[in-house]
Amino acid sequence: MDANAQTIEQQVIAARAVSTPIIAIETPDPGATTKMLFASVTSHAEKKNVSPPPMFLWDAASALRPVNEEAFAVLPSMLESVGGDPLATAHPTQALLVLANAPVGAFIVASNLHRFWDEQRLDPTVVQALWNLRDQFKRSARTLVLTMPNCILPAELLHDVVIFSESLPTADELRPIVVKLHENAALPKPSSGELDAATSALAGLATQQAEQVTAISLRKTGLDMDALRSHQRQQVEQTPGVSIFDGDETFDDLKGVDALADFIRKVIGGKRPPRAFVFIDEIEKMFAGAFGAGGDSSGTSQEQHGYVLQFMEDKKARGMIFVGDPGTGKSALSKASGNEGNCWTLALDFGEMKGSLVGESGRMTRRALTVADAIGQGDCFFLATCNNIDSLPPELRRRFSYGTWYVGMPDTQA
Repeated sequence: MDANAQTIEQQVIAARAVSTPIIAIETPDPGATTKMLFASVTSHAEKKNVSPPPMFLWDAASALRPVNEEAFAVLPSMLESVGGDPLATAHPTQALLVLANAPVGAFIVASNLHRFWDEQRLDPTVVQALWNLRDQFKRSARTLVLTMPNCILPAELLHDVVIFSESLPTADELRPIVVKLHENAALPKPSSGELDAATSALAGLATQQAEQVTAISLRKTGLDMDALRSHQRQQVEQTPGVSIFDGDETFDDLKGVDALADFIRKVIGGKRPPRAFVFIDEIEKMFAGAFGAGGDSSGTSQEQHGYVLQFMEDKKARGMIFVGDPGTGKSALSKASGNEGNCWTLALDFGEMKGSLVGESGRMTRRALTVADAIGQGDCFFLATCNNIDSLPPELRRRFSYGTWYVGMPDTQA
């Protein structure tokens, strides 16, 4: 199964076709994903001219509840073990025990079940009850889907749960949202240029976030782009390790880096202008322990390093490394590049992406890169500063395909 070639709903339908019992979906908008999954399973049954399977939804606040008539008909018999009280299934262990009695082919979505095995609320009975369903569901073509914003599985489930990741919406998916909200507000349809600007300012947001941000940024005269970008920044910076440079400096404000500034201007004015700059300050320190003797014994730095290498390779991302003494303008040049190119400069701090749980650091690193990719609409340009280039491995240096540039101390004329 090629996850990159299929939508989430296609992946889930394909997984059900081979009786995959438990699926986890990492999604920025669990609510929208849940609605889409139920609609997709129903549509798939209609195309095959068969009745849809019983479908259920669970969360800790509303307990187990039926989604369609088929589920409503069988739920009373499933609840006999808890005295017929659906609220008894508010705790996930009890809900999972009840789901063991779900009919053949049943489709269940459980929202935020991961909260019962994180470090604040570890409940081993939940993990065990979920593991116990694996073989039962496999034999009877039943499917349990776990939706969550960040997918971190306990060690007991790592090899028993298939994981899918849902991407943030693309520009083509954001445009209809902007058009529809203009129509709802009885405003003229935005021009092509206004649509491009709006989708750029919504990049990196989940679908529901994009709808809300667009709605509150509408004025009688149309979209307030400053408000839209301000909301975008606030939402994006909720991602651990991601921040957006908020200064107004351009290259004209910098001294002693004229040659570099002219080169980046040519990149911005070229056939493939960057849609976002990604700034990694002191990259040799960010990945300290990822290479060479005395490496990170936890494997976290190596994992993050690997994700960056893979991301830049897969996305054909370009980049430059600035080497030189502190105070030579390397960071200032990087931060000003976004203003010069009329796009964001995102700073990535990999230290902030390190967590205490197994797999948490990798998950946060993947999420940060996903957000960067969405904001850059597939075309991020990486700028990294470095004080000691000798400490960087060749495979990392090669990813910065526009070369390594030395930034010296300014002379008296600069």
